[in-house]
Amino acid sequence: MITFMRRYRRSLQVGLLLVIGAFIASLFVFGQRGFGDGAGRDAVATVNGESIPVSRYQRAYQAYVNMYSQMSRAPVTPELAERFGIDRQAIDALAQWVEGGVSPPPSHTIPRPQGATPTDLANVCSLH
Repeated sequence: MITFMRRYRRSLQVGLLLVIGAFIASLFVFGQRGFGDGAGRDAVATVNGESIPVSRYQRAYQAYVNMYSQMSRAPVTPELAERFGIDRQAIDALAQWVEGGVSPPPSHTIPRPQGATPTDLANVCSLH
């Protein structure tokens, strides 16, 4: 085997260079758009033929992160977000939005009362 490789070393080098060149060329051809037709690149999912844009998913994801942060009164780390399944919750909410017209809430914050002082905001809760 070694004798064969030594004898045809130049041919093997040329063959190896051709394989590497073909690989690099395929990266230029398929690297930007993938193997599909390029449709849906800006979508995280397609439900009933309607694409859910990445920007809408990011807003829904951030709304869920904000909700959990407010509930726990501590920032939600990426590890906690993964543990809580926030990414899946955001996708499910957006799928319901597309399928049934149930819009996900833009945020889970309570509107600030008109004319409230900082003391009122700190001591009065409208949820009770």
